[in-house]
Amino acid sequence: MKNTSKFFIAVLLFISTPVFSQLEKGSWLIDARGSTGYDSDIDYIIPRLYTKIGYFPTDFLAVGIRVGGYGNLISNNNYGEVLYAGFARYYINPKSTNYFFYGELEGGIIANYLERRDTETRNFLKPTVGVTFVNQDYVAIEAALGMAFIENPNTGDLKYNNFLLQLGWKSLISQSSKEGMKDIERFFGRGTLSLASGFNLMSDFIVELAALAPVSDIAYNSESIGFNNLSDGRSSILGMQASVGFFLTNQFMFDLGLGFTNYSASDFQGAQTLFSISPGIRYYLPLGQGRNQLFAKAGYEFGGLNQEGLGTDYTYGFLNGGIGINIMLTPGTALELGVDYGNLSAEDAGFEVDTNILRFNYGLRVFL
Repeated sequence: MKNTSKFFIAVLLFISTPVFSQLEKGSWLIDARGSTGYDSDIDYIIPRLYTKIGYFPTDFLAVGIRVGGYGNLISNNNYGEVLYAGFARYYINPKSTNYFFYGELEGGIIANYLERRDTETRNFLKPTVGVTFVNQDYVAIEAALGMAFIENPNTGDLKYNNFLLQLGWKSLISQSSKEGMKDIERFFGRGTLSLASGFNLMSDFIVELAALAPVSDIAYNSESIGFNNLSDGRSSILGMQASVGFFLTNQFMFDLGLGFTNYSASDFQGAQTLFSISPGIRYYLPLGQGRNQLFAKAGYEFGGLNQEGLGTDYTYGFLNGGIGINIMLTPGTALELGVDYGNLSAEDAGFEVDTNILRFNYGLRVFL
């Protein structure tokens, strides 16, 4: 049975497990997370999408696409922003066993949509360097440093916008991982750790609070931990959206989600922090004779907005339950699809909100 030491090995990237080279022609590198919240009381829909898919035409080169963005769909007030990009990634040591260093160049457009106005688009370019650690279950843990250059709408020139640091994980699907799927009878059980990226309700649904602080124009990543230092040198955004689960039995998992976004900008006094804590439980059931797993879950999410010097002036609670499925992609990764339904209660300066919300979710779940 896999134990907790593998979690620290993967996250800290300090110790490697001796295996054969895991980058090979024909492999796929996949990451995704998305959520759509719906409030039937006001017919309010907010879709969010973060997806990155790469293909290896050779052992050392991956090419692919990245899309991301959000929308706010409410009567007579629809708006949103979407990113479309292509990328090429070159690995300098494809024959290594676990650690793979790369350089990546990404370019595309950012489209801003506002109802009854013309859609505005801007070009961007993002070079990054990073390292990928791949364990024997074909979980790709990645850390990267980069810079984003975005078109100035007034001059049409590409201008430095922000420095960024990212940490996350992806699924590496190769011929070797497909063979591994045949050999392993059980992919997770008692003692297994699970990681996932997601959205808390604050960022997924109550978006008007985020408008109080500036957001980087290039924050369309599925990576769980990210830091952006904006071009003025005095503005920064530190964010984390992740959950950690631990299997107490072969079927029963305790899960703790943490959401944190700190805005520190030059055009307002004091930092603002959006935060959430969401403990929950899951019960897994095998789907027929296959390797995929159904699950039922229940949880409670608590969060709020804290302003430096003023304290927490907004809080919310979301009691929810749902069902879903984990579709195994490799012995250590799964595509997760699910639906949640629950009651949202919120309080803002004496004003109370009580409504029911339905959410559809998808993403990548990792088992270590």
